[in-house]
Amino acid sequence: MMNIFISHPNAYYLEGLSAALLKKDKTLHIQCSTCSIGKNAGDFDLVITTEDSLMSFCRNERDVFSDRAKILLLKDDMQKYIPENLFDAAIKMDAQVEAFMEKIDILKSSDTKKIMRLKRRRDKLSSREYQVAMALLSLKKNKEIGQLLGLSEKTISTYKRRIFQKLQIKSVLQLSSVLKMLSVI
Repeated sequence: MMNIFISHPNAYYLEGLSAALLKKDKTLHIQCSTCSIGKNAGDFDLVITTEDSLMSFCRNERDVFSDRAKILLLKDDMQKYIPENLFDAAIKMDAQVEAFMEKIDILKSSDTKKIMRLKRRRDKLSSREYQVAMALLSLKKNKEIGQLLGLSEKTISTYKRRIFQKLQIKSVLQLSSVLKMLSVI
């Protein structure tokens, strides 16, 4: 099941698009609104939105892993420039439902690939690195973690550096997001 939010100012467009998508795939769970205010993109797997509403769903670039929602931009003019880091894919507003389903399938498979890449990186961690990673989530200082695991502060710093390198992250916040995405915590 895929949880989708569609934001568009025209209620008739919303009704028509959601009905057409549900006709093609009954496993979709679709919520629609003419107003995107108060919606959190992280609550959905996919957000389909217009250029006007796009900014209310923009990702936090400092912590990419926490944004699980993919953003499909509805464009009425494919010539207008919008920075590509703000959305995952674009589609013409008047596109056929098959084109929408194709974009949705592509976005679903890219999400699966991202999770598989993260799992491969996580699997590179030794059991001790994994212990340190889990301790990093609850304890703030290397000294505390070292005392808990019977290691020196310097050894914890080394493990922390290795963990970050192997997972290709830069902060404990990203570590937490990666482990949540992998359903480890």
